[in-house]
Amino acid sequence: MSGIKENNKAVISQLTSLISQFSNEDYSKKLEVFSGASIGMHIRHILEFYTCFIQQTNDSHICYDSRKRQLIYEINTVASIEKFEEIQNDIDSLDINKTLEIKTNSSTKKDKNDYVK
Repeated sequence: MSGIKENNKAVISQLTSLISQFSNEDYSKKLEVFSGASIGMHIRHILEFYTCFIQQTNDSHICYDSRKRQLIYEINTVASIEKFEEIQNDIDSLDINKTLEIKTNSSTKKDKNDYVK
């Protein structure tokens, strides 16, 4: 099971290597190919999901909809890389044998109480 941790840390290393190749301007530039989103917006999303997962593993469930949006990660490559490095360290302390319930609003309705478990 330790392969799960190592695989995630490897993906994060690849992401930080990629991010380091961008200027803040290019990183935050909105691109048509991403439906008007930027690379930074996508990276922020990934960062927030990892952060939410790590912070909520002490609970019996994880709710990605409750994650905090941190816009600095959309525009600042250094801040994003530093956060990924922090996440890599946090991954080592995770209990991969713990059972967790993941809640998410995958409904097309606007009712935020429609969660899938």
